[in-house]
Amino acid sequence: MTHQTQQNLCTIADELKEIFEQLLPANDDHQQRHGNAQLEPQWLAIVAIITWGWTHQGALAQRVLTAMVVANTVLGTQDFASRQGFQNALKSVSKQLVPQVIDCFAAFTSKISGHWSSGGKANFAVDGTKFSAPRTEANQKEFSASQTTKKKKTYRRKSDAAKAATVQLLVTTVWLIGTGLPYRWHIDGSSGSERVNLLSMINTLPANARLIADAEYVGYRLWSQVIQSKRTFLFRVGANITLVKNLEKHPSQKGVVYYWPAGRMNKCDPPTLLRLIQINKGDQAIYLVTNELEMTDDQAAELYKLRWGLEVFFRSLKESCERRQLCCRTRRECHHRIELDTAGNLVRFCDRETDIKT
Repeated sequence: MTHQTQQNLCTIADELKEIFEQLLPANDDHQQRHGNAQLEPQWLAIVAIITWGWTHQGALAQRVLTAMVVANTVLGTQDFASRQGFQNALKSVSKQLVPQVIDCFAAFTSKISGHWSSGGKANFAVDGTKFSAPRTEANQKEFSASQTTKKKKTYRRKSDAAKAATVQLLVTTVWLIGTGLPYRWHIDGSSGSERVNLLSMINTLPANARLIADAEYVGYRLWSQVIQSKRTFLFRVGANITLVKNLEKHPSQKGVVYYWPAGRMNKCDPPTLLRLIQINKGDQAIYLVTNELEMTDDQAAELYKLRWGLEVFFRSLKESCERRQLCCRTRRECHHRIELDTAGNLVRFCDRETDIKT
């Protein structure tokens, strides 16, 4: 190995060490350990991210070994374990470690200079995508529509029953516009609701969050809870949404409408005050609603266009990283694979964008 190659490897290791130190939680002596291995959570997280988030070729044991070599080079450690020992150690701390890693990632993105907010708002695109997984008994019980729906359905055709038994994971992602980074995500079965998943994450978002999404994210409950949380939104609406004009407030303000479905009206719930915005895409008219009454049409058009970056992120994760089909046989493995793939993409971004200053 030449002196120049050694120097380059040292530089790469130093850069990765700096990135991992920012993104991953510091060692916590209160974390549960596996037996006498004493494998540190930070080391476990790095090995897991490299094993499942960066590599996809070769046997798992070889990928784990390669990841351990990289982790030891980055951290200056000499820890090793068998594949089974590593997986058992990771399992023993994953319940505490994964939320910590996600929180650290979210904290990191809030410090990215020039990308966190625009006009006083942190802009987040929201959307869901599905991943396939093997039809094991454990996966079907946890994720397939035939097993997770509250009411058991009977199917007239075998093909419909087979389709319902398909194992798919719905991943609802909150993605920070301008960075290409996922901020929060929620994993559910194929029959899950993207709207419900978003509401489960709403209180983990910053107070100045602005949510931007397509026509899947509609409804009185969703809009009301986002408004009650003091956050704002820009959502697309279709013909299935009926809006009312000229109620008692803001009768003459341009674009002001109310959403007041009959069921809520009968319960004496208040109407939801919104601004309706029309933008044109060629010959097609797109309608958006927002609770920011002062938002201009041009602002809305630009923000909604930026939402498309989340679709590109999903495509990269599935196609470029070859993660459309998960090779996981249990709920825990499926969750780990998606979480570590997402974390691996975040580390890739940080390694690539060397000009970002925190």
